[in-house]
Amino acid sequence: MSERLIKLYFTGEQRPDIVDALMQVDNLSGFTLYAIEGFSHRQDRFDLDEQIRGSRSMYSAEVICNDKTFTEIKASLKKLNFNEPLRYYVTELSEQGCIEAN
Repeated sequence: MSERLIKLYFTGEQRPDIVDALMQVDNLSGFTLYAIEGFSHRQDRFDLDEQIRGSRSMYSAEVICNDKTFTEIKASLKKLNFNEPLRYYVTELSEQGCIEAN
């Protein structure tokens, strides 16, 4: 079964619900969460502070999973019904592993 890297982008307001939704996916062994700054020409969704700063504080989550788990993740996240879209992209993995110390 091929594996993929799923990268999700979301707001701080969405963070707790997304973390809970990902933690509830049985076949998901874990994920990585990053605080990021999002930049956009469409600043209509930015609050005043973000408009002055020119960026929006956001989060990104990275998940490595197979097709079946990705389907479960999407179903779990779809139930959240956020007002703002939850953006993601998928990258096929050609290789992954662990480098052990000698």
